[in-house]
Amino acid sequence: MNTGLECWRNTEWSNLLQSCSKTQEYLLNTILNIKYEIERYRNHSLIRSMSARLKAMDSLKAKLVRLGYEVTPENAAFVLHDIVGIRIICSYLNDIETVIDLLKKMDHFQITEIKDYVRHPKPSGYRSVHVIGICDSSGRPVQCEIQLRTTAMDSWAALEHQMRYKKDLPESEFVNQELFQCAQLLFETDCRMQRIHSFVHDQRTSPANTARQKAAEMADSICPCSKQETETPDLTDTDADGAEIASEELDSAETADSADTLLI
Repeated sequence: MNTGLECWRNTEWSNLLQSCSKTQEYLLNTILNIKYEIERYRNHSLIRSMSARLKAMDSLKAKLVRLGYEVTPENAAFVLHDIVGIRIICSYLNDIETVIDLLKKMDHFQITEIKDYVRHPKPSGYRSVHVIGICDSSGRPVQCEIQLRTTAMDSWAALEHQMRYKKDLPESEFVNQELFQCAQLLFETDCRMQRIHSFVHDQRTSPANTARQKAAEMADSICPCSKQETETPDLTDTDADGAEIASEELDSAETADSADTLLI
Protein backbone atom coordinates (compact mmCIF):
# COMPACT_ATOMS: atom_id res chain seq x y z
CA MET A 1 0.00 0.00 0.00
CA ASN A 2 1.41 3.35 -1.03
CA THR A 3 1.30 5.65 1.99
CA GLY A 4 4.53 7.58 1.38
CA LEU A 5 4.78 11.34 1.13
CA GLU A 6 5.43 11.15 -2.61
CA CYS A 7 1.76 10.36 -3.24
CA TRP A 8 0.81 13.84 -1.97
CA ARG A 9 3.16 15.65 -4.34
CA ASN A 10 2.10 14.30 -7.71
CA THR A 11 0.15 16.35 -10.23
CA GLU A 12 -3.10 14.42 -9.81
CA TRP A 13 -3.17 15.07 -6.09
CA SER A 14 -2.36 18.74 -6.62
CA ASN A 15 -5.22 18.98 -9.12
CA LEU A 16 -7.63 17.40 -6.63
CA LEU A 17 -6.65 19.86 -3.90
CA GLN A 18 -7.11 22.77 -6.31
CA SER A 19 -10.56 21.49 -7.25
CA CYS A 20 -11.47 21.13 -3.57
CA SER A 21 -10.23 24.63 -2.81
CA LYS A 22 -12.27 26.09 -5.66
CA THR A 23 -15.30 24.11 -4.52
CA GLN A 24 -14.95 25.45 -0.98
CA GLU A 25 -14.67 29.01 -2.26
CA TYR A 26 -17.73 28.57 -4.49
CA LEU A 27 -19.86 27.12 -1.69
CA LEU A 28 -18.90 29.85 0.78
CA ASN A 29 -19.52 32.69 -1.66
CA THR A 30 -22.79 31.25 -2.93
CA ILE A 31 -24.18 30.59 0.54
CA LEU A 32 -23.14 34.08 1.66
CA ASN A 33 -24.94 35.62 -1.33
CA ILE A 34 -28.04 33.56 -0.49
CA LYS A 35 -27.81 34.71 3.13
CA TYR A 36 -27.64 38.40 2.22
CA GLU A 37 -30.43 38.12 -0.34
CA ILE A 38 -32.93 36.28 1.87
CA GLU A 39 -32.20 38.31 4.99
CA ARG A 40 -33.29 41.45 3.18
CA TYR A 41 -36.85 40.23 3.67
CA ARG A 42 -36.49 38.90 7.22
CA ASN A 43 -36.22 40.59 10.60
CA HIS A 44 -33.51 38.28 11.92
CA SER A 45 -30.21 36.76 10.86
CA LEU A 46 -30.87 33.40 9.22
CA ILE A 47 -27.19 32.41 9.32
CA ARG A 48 -25.23 33.71 12.28
CA SER A 49 -21.82 32.43 11.22
CA MET A 50 -20.16 30.11 8.77
CA SER A 51 -16.80 28.34 8.72
CA ALA A 52 -15.03 25.98 6.38
CA ARG A 53 -12.05 23.70 6.15
CA LEU A 54 -10.29 21.41 3.70
CA LYS A 55 -9.50 18.08 5.30
CA ALA A 56 -5.84 17.98 6.29
CA MET A 57 -3.58 15.65 4.31
CA ASP A 58 -2.71 13.61 7.39
CA SER A 59 -6.40 13.15 8.11
CA LEU A 60 -7.11 12.12 4.53
CA LYS A 61 -4.31 9.60 4.59
CA ALA A 62 -5.32 8.17 7.98
CA LYS A 63 -8.95 7.77 6.99
CA LEU A 64 -8.16 6.05 3.69
CA VAL A 65 -5.81 3.66 5.47
CA ARG A 66 -8.38 3.02 8.18
CA LEU A 67 -11.00 2.19 5.55
CA GLY A 68 -8.59 -0.14 3.76
CA TYR A 69 -8.02 1.93 0.62
CA GLU A 70 -4.77 2.79 -1.12
CA VAL A 71 -3.81 6.41 -0.55
CA THR A 72 -4.47 7.95 -3.96
CA PRO A 73 -6.27 11.10 -5.17
CA GLU A 74 -8.80 8.92 -6.98
CA ASN A 75 -9.71 7.02 -3.84
CA ALA A 76 -9.87 10.22 -1.81
CA ALA A 77 -12.31 11.79 -4.28
CA PHE A 78 -14.40 8.63 -4.60
CA VAL A 79 -14.52 7.45 -0.98
CA LEU A 80 -14.38 10.53 1.25
CA HIS A 81 -17.46 12.75 1.41
CA ASP A 82 -15.96 15.36 3.72
CA ILE A 83 -12.79 16.59 2.04
CA VAL A 84 -14.60 19.91 1.87
CA GLY A 85 -16.41 20.73 5.09
CA ILE A 86 -18.73 23.69 5.68
CA ARG A 87 -20.39 24.52 8.98
CA ILE A 88 -23.39 26.85 9.16
CA ILE A 89 -24.67 28.20 12.48
CA CYS A 90 -28.32 29.23 12.37
CA SER A 91 -30.33 31.37 14.75
CA TYR A 92 -33.36 29.11 15.18
CA LEU A 93 -34.32 25.52 14.56
CA ASN A 94 -36.60 26.27 11.62
CA ASP A 95 -33.77 28.29 10.02
CA ILE A 96 -31.94 25.00 9.55
CA GLU A 97 -34.78 23.67 7.41
CA THR A 98 -34.94 26.94 5.48
CA VAL A 99 -31.23 26.76 4.65
CA ILE A 100 -31.55 23.11 3.56
CA ASP A 101 -34.35 24.10 1.18
CA LEU A 102 -32.07 26.80 -0.25
CA LEU A 103 -29.21 24.32 -0.66
CA LYS A 104 -31.51 22.06 -2.68
CA LYS A 105 -31.97 24.90 -5.19
CA MET A 106 -28.31 25.90 -5.39
CA ASP A 107 -26.59 25.63 -8.77
CA HIS A 108 -23.76 23.11 -9.21
CA PHE A 109 -24.69 21.32 -5.97
CA GLN A 110 -26.62 18.08 -5.73
CA ILE A 111 -27.60 16.65 -2.37
CA THR A 112 -27.00 12.90 -2.10
CA GLU A 113 -27.84 12.34 1.57
CA ILE A 114 -29.19 14.17 4.60
CA LYS A 115 -28.37 12.89 8.09
CA ASP A 116 -30.77 14.47 10.57
CA TYR A 117 -29.21 14.29 14.00
CA VAL A 118 -31.57 17.01 15.26
CA ARG A 119 -34.69 14.88 15.20
CA HIS A 120 -32.61 11.74 15.71
CA PRO A 121 -29.68 12.75 17.96
CA LYS A 122 -26.64 10.58 18.43
CA PRO A 123 -26.43 8.56 21.65
CA SER A 124 -23.90 11.06 22.99
CA GLY A 125 -26.46 13.87 22.69
CA TYR A 126 -24.87 15.37 19.56
CA ARG A 127 -27.31 17.26 17.34
CA SER A 128 -26.77 18.68 13.88
CA VAL A 129 -27.93 18.12 10.33
CA HIS A 130 -25.30 16.82 7.91
CA VAL A 131 -26.03 17.56 4.26
CA ILE A 132 -23.79 15.48 2.00
CA GLY A 133 -23.59 16.38 -1.66
CA ILE A 134 -21.56 16.68 -4.83
CA CYS A 135 -20.44 20.05 -6.16
CA ASP A 136 -19.17 20.38 -9.74
CA SER A 137 -18.51 24.13 -9.79
CA SER A 138 -14.78 23.58 -10.36
CA GLY A 139 -15.36 21.35 -13.37
CA ARG A 140 -14.53 18.27 -11.30
CA PRO A 141 -17.20 16.72 -9.07
CA VAL A 142 -16.15 17.01 -5.43
CA GLN A 143 -17.93 15.45 -2.48
CA CYS A 144 -18.58 17.78 0.42
CA GLU A 145 -20.42 17.90 3.73
CA ILE A 146 -22.36 20.87 5.06
CA GLN A 147 -23.26 20.85 8.74
CA LEU A 148 -26.12 22.95 10.05
CA ARG A 149 -26.81 23.59 13.72
CA THR A 150 -27.99 26.24 16.13
CA THR A 151 -25.74 28.31 18.38
CA ALA A 152 -26.70 26.11 21.34
CA MET A 153 -25.86 22.91 19.47
CA ASP A 154 -22.56 24.37 18.34
CA SER A 155 -21.54 25.40 21.85
CA TRP A 156 -22.20 21.88 23.13
CA ALA A 157 -20.32 20.25 20.25
CA ALA A 158 -17.33 22.55 20.64
CA LEU A 159 -17.00 21.99 24.39
CA GLU A 160 -17.64 18.25 24.14
CA HIS A 161 -15.00 17.98 21.43
CA GLN A 162 -12.53 20.04 23.46
CA MET A 163 -12.93 17.80 26.50
CA ARG A 164 -13.23 14.44 24.80
CA TYR A 165 -10.74 14.71 21.96
CA LYS A 166 -8.28 17.42 22.92
CA LYS A 167 -7.70 16.20 26.47
CA ASP A 168 -7.94 12.42 25.89
CA LEU A 169 -10.91 12.19 28.23
CA PRO A 170 -11.17 8.64 29.64
CA GLU A 171 -14.45 6.78 29.26
CA SER A 172 -16.70 7.73 32.16
CA GLU A 173 -20.39 6.98 32.70
CA PHE A 174 -20.71 10.13 34.81
CA VAL A 175 -19.21 12.33 32.07
CA ASN A 176 -21.33 10.68 29.38
CA GLN A 177 -24.52 11.22 31.37
CA GLU A 178 -23.69 14.83 32.20
CA LEU A 179 -22.85 15.66 28.57
CA PHE A 180 -26.04 13.99 27.40
CA GLN A 181 -28.15 15.90 29.91
CA CYS A 182 -26.48 19.18 28.91
CA ALA A 183 -27.35 18.45 25.29
CA GLN A 184 -30.97 17.79 26.29
CA LEU A 185 -31.21 21.04 28.25
CA LEU A 186 -29.75 23.06 25.39
CA PHE A 187 -32.14 21.43 22.94
CA GLU A 188 -35.10 22.31 25.16
CA THR A 189 -33.79 25.87 25.19
CA ASP A 190 -33.68 25.80 21.38
CA CYS A 191 -37.30 24.62 21.39
CA ARG A 192 -38.40 27.43 23.69
CA MET A 193 -36.49 30.06 21.70
CA GLN A 194 -38.11 28.76 18.51
CA ARG A 195 -41.53 28.95 20.13
CA ILE A 196 -40.92 32.54 21.30
CA HIS A 197 -39.59 33.61 17.91
CA SER A 198 -42.52 32.05 16.08
CA PHE A 199 -45.00 33.71 18.43
CA VAL A 200 -43.44 37.16 17.98
CA HIS A 201 -43.37 36.70 14.22
CA ASP A 202 -46.95 35.46 13.91
CA GLN A 203 -48.37 37.96 16.38
CA ARG A 204 -47.95 40.71 13.79
CA THR A 205 -50.51 39.14 11.49
CA SER A 206 -52.61 36.96 13.81
CA PRO A 207 -54.58 37.40 17.04
CA ALA A 208 -52.58 36.60 20.17
CA ASN A 209 -54.23 33.25 20.85
CA THR A 210 -53.87 32.12 17.24
CA ALA A 211 -50.25 33.25 17.12
CA ARG A 212 -49.50 31.39 20.34
CA GLN A 213 -51.09 28.20 19.01
CA LYS A 214 -49.27 28.45 15.67
CA ALA A 215 -45.97 29.04 17.44
CA ALA A 216 -46.44 26.01 19.65
CA GLU A 217 -47.43 23.80 16.71
CA MET A 218 -44.40 24.88 14.68
CA ALA A 219 -41.98 24.35 17.55
CA ASP A 220 -43.48 20.98 18.46
CA SER A 221 -43.23 19.77 14.85
CA ILE A 222 -39.50 20.43 14.94
CA CYS A 223 -38.67 19.57 18.54
CA PRO A 224 -41.27 17.56 20.47
CA CYS A 225 -39.34 17.95 23.72
CA SER A 226 -41.91 16.06 25.74
CA LYS A 227 -41.28 13.02 23.55
CA GLN A 228 -37.50 13.11 23.78
CA GLU A 229 -35.82 10.18 25.47
CA THR A 230 -34.17 11.34 28.68
CA GLU A 231 -32.37 8.12 29.55
CA THR A 232 -28.75 8.12 28.48
CA PRO A 233 -28.42 5.60 25.62
CA ASP A 234 -25.58 3.16 25.10
CA LEU A 235 -22.73 5.16 23.62
CA THR A 236 -21.37 2.13 21.82
CA ASP A 237 -24.19 2.45 19.29
CA THR A 238 -22.62 5.20 17.22
CA ASP A 239 -22.14 6.00 13.56
CA ALA A 240 -18.42 6.65 13.50
CA ASP A 241 -18.25 7.60 9.82
CA GLY A 242 -21.29 9.85 10.00
CA ALA A 243 -19.74 11.75 12.87
CA GLU A 244 -16.38 12.22 11.15
CA ILE A 245 -16.68 15.96 10.70
CA ALA A 246 -18.49 16.22 14.01
CA SER A 247 -15.36 14.96 15.75
CA GLU A 248 -13.22 17.34 13.70
CA GLU A 249 -14.26 20.70 15.08
CA LEU A 250 -13.33 23.48 12.68
CA ASP A 251 -11.14 25.36 15.08
CA SER A 252 -7.66 26.84 15.15
CA ALA A 253 -6.17 23.49 16.08
CA GLU A 254 -6.36 22.31 12.45
CA THR A 255 -3.08 22.28 10.60
CA ALA A 256 -2.17 24.80 7.93
CA ASP A 257 -2.93 22.20 5.28
CA SER A 258 -6.59 22.24 6.27
CA ALA A 259 -7.03 25.79 4.97
CA ASP A 260 -9.44 26.92 7.66
CA THR A 261 -11.71 29.80 6.72
CA LEU A 262 -13.97 31.71 9.07
CA LEU A 263 -16.60 34.03 7.65
CA ILE A 264 -19.12 36.51 8.97
